Amino acid sequence: RSMGEFVDVVKAKREDFVGKGKGFFSSMLG
Repeated sequence: RSMGEFVDVVKAKREDFVGKGKGFFSSMLG
């Protein structure tokens, strides 16, 4: 049960990190 919650949190953090990374790269290249 808590394992599934942990996986959801990790996925959310990873997506947030990827989104921030894309924003950072596009601002660097922009």
